[in-house]
Amino acid sequence: MSHEIPPERQPIRYVKLRNERTLPAHLLVMDAAGSEKVWECKVSVKRKTDAVIDLSRGSGIRSGSSYRFSVSRLIGSSVITEQEYMVDLESNVVGVFTFKNTRGSQITFDGYERIE
Repeated sequence: MSHEIPPERQPIRYVKLRNERTLPAHLLVMDAAGSEKVWECKVSVKRKTDAVIDLSRGSGIRSGSSYRFSVSRLIGSSVITEQEYMVDLESNVVGVFTFKNTRGSQITFDGYERIE
């Protein structure tokens, strides 16, 4: 995976989720408003690891649409990204997110990578 960071906001196909928390985390894809779940990824990201998730495997996810990403834990509540991200299921762009435990749980956007 290349670490090239495009200068502009890019549509993504993949989500790389880093889990800095102590419990396993699961990625949820939410509508652009963040109110309805579109798809729940069944991959469990264990503590202090990361996983790359291909959004083209998610039912209900469409190219050209925007989504927010949420992380849920087996125990406790979920957190959601502050902004929405455009999806292009034909691209090789990875949006990198980290699930952190700073001032409570939060998910941050860390930039882009590319799968070659």
